[in-house]
Amino acid sequence: ATRWASPPAAMAPPADHPAGAAERALGLFAAALADGLVAGGVRDVCLCPGSRSTPVAVAVQRHPALRTWIHLDERSCAYFALGLAQARQAPVALLCTSGTAALNFAPAVAEAATAGLPLVVLTADRPPELRGVGANQTVDQLRPYGGHAKAFAELPLPVAGDAAAGAARHWGRRAPVLATAAPAGPVQLNLPFREPLIPDLPAPAVLTPDREGPPPRVEPAPGDVGALASLVGERRRGLIVAGPGHAPDGVQAITGLAAALGYPILADPLSQLRRGPHDRSHVIAGYDAMLRAPAGPDLRPEVVLRVGRTPTSKALGAFLAGLTDAEQVVIAEPGRWNDPDLVATRSIDADPTAVCRRLLEALATLAGPDAAWLTAWRERERRACAAVDASLADGLTEPGAIRSLIDALPPGAAVVAGNSMPIRDLDTVLRPGPEPLHVYGNRGASGIDGVVSTALGIAAARPGSPLALVLGDLSAYHDMNGLLAVRRFGLSATIVVLNNDGGGIFSMLPQASRVPEFEPLFGTPHGLRFEHAAAQYGLGYARPATPQAYREALADSLARDGAQLIEVTTERAANAALHEAMWGRVRDALA
Repeated sequence: ATRWASPPAAMAPPADHPAGAAERALGLFAAALADGLVAGGVRDVCLCPGSRSTPVAVAVQRHPALRTWIHLDERSCAYFALGLAQARQAPVALLCTSGTAALNFAPAVAEAATAGLPLVVLTADRPPELRGVGANQTVDQLRPYGGHAKAFAELPLPVAGDAAAGAARHWGRRAPVLATAAPAGPVQLNLPFREPLIPDLPAPAVLTPDREGPPPRVEPAPGDVGALASLVGERRRGLIVAGPGHAPDGVQAITGLAAALGYPILADPLSQLRRGPHDRSHVIAGYDAMLRAPAGPDLRPEVVLRVGRTPTSKALGAFLAGLTDAEQVVIAEPGRWNDPDLVATRSIDADPTAVCRRLLEALATLAGPDAAWLTAWRERERRACAAVDASLADGLTEPGAIRSLIDALPPGAAVVAGNSMPIRDLDTVLRPGPEPLHVYGNRGASGIDGVVSTALGIAAARPGSPLALVLGDLSAYHDMNGLLAVRRFGLSATIVVLNNDGGGIFSMLPQASRVPEFEPLFGTPHGLRFEHAAAQYGLGYARPATPQAYREALADSLARDGAQLIEVTTERAANAALHEAMWGRVRDALA
């Protein structure tokens, strides 16, 4: 149940300005919407200041069951909410004023849609009579996110009576439920308001939350489970490919199934399978390196169970695309068919954890697994990882910096990897181990924007737990204003910026040697250093020049409160040469 706190004295209406009917209707509407959000499971609201959103901003700020996170920039605000939703695995609301503010939410809304994260997007708007007539700060806010919003509703204008407030309470309650229902994603509520915009807030009806905890899982059909059990029961040489995921009990379900079948698990770094006290006997972490050399017939599976979202590794994607003679089964929530190369032979549209559990129950009489199959994968992984380690023995390199960061993190810490090269290097160097480690990233739309804000949103959801962010220089430049959240919310983080003066991943693509205009078009040198940005936003700063100095900077940062920015300067061409030499060494080791 929810209760309302008394409004702060500074917010109370002046005695000589008694509230009229419009203010009372507005207050009833805003109060009903806020309490509906609470009933639907929302506990965090990220908002940016603005005039048109005043009624809802005041209502959520005063609600004792809601925590508000006030930002100054809509794009950073939305990505911060995305981080909260990732870490909490719960719906988070966004609120902005009218006009282009709503459009600045769009990149994070797209990420939420493709990553399956529940956001409730509240966009304040001008009333209908001001649309299309040249009114200031008015744009088309009806479905501005297109198919990226899984649901949309425009609420009625607040008027006297129960109908408008009833609609606000209904949609406030319904939107979070829609956002969390499989497949999870963003829901937009457009909120037109006429002036006056200062609400006279009443105490709303006490509501009991509809649901505490995650929504019920989508269970697989018994016939699908039976057919899959027959398939894997006849094929002893199989693989489980585990993509990004954060289901708390999904790790046990996948590892238990792998142990029964004897199937290696090719575990994406975001699958949460590589680190922790669970059974890791079937986890293969070095597949990205080992699959860069042609795999012989002894490593070709008869069946592949593809669990969850699309993995990070391009080498793994090419390997799966070439398995045209294998049965490939996509196991994902309804609407999340992840098969970019169109080679899957069937799918099961249900929660992956539920499918793994039901399949394991159906395999009670399975014959013993093929031990030689797992051994072959393990031996190939061992040789590939040894070649990678030998390549990173000297100097302060980008993959070496990420490996040192992982080694420095204490058990239970979180690491957020930026897109382009950092997440790929993390995939290469993150080995299995018993120490718990939570790994996050924006791998839905895989953009380089908003990564700082996402990481700080995750930090806000994990107070007292160490968090590190590693990202490239262009990504840090894109979201420097997100660093303001550190001071506003008292957050702690270790931020490692790998600065190679441009877009390092392009140096590894054909454009680097075949396009004469490569440097301005793709290399994009900028000449920036981040010392002044760290000072501007109140962060500690270090720019170590040696591996030892870097490790000392990491240890110092992780031992103190607040946020520190550690800048590691590298050179793009040297980084590309390092990776090429590393993959050559891997190919030689596996020949």
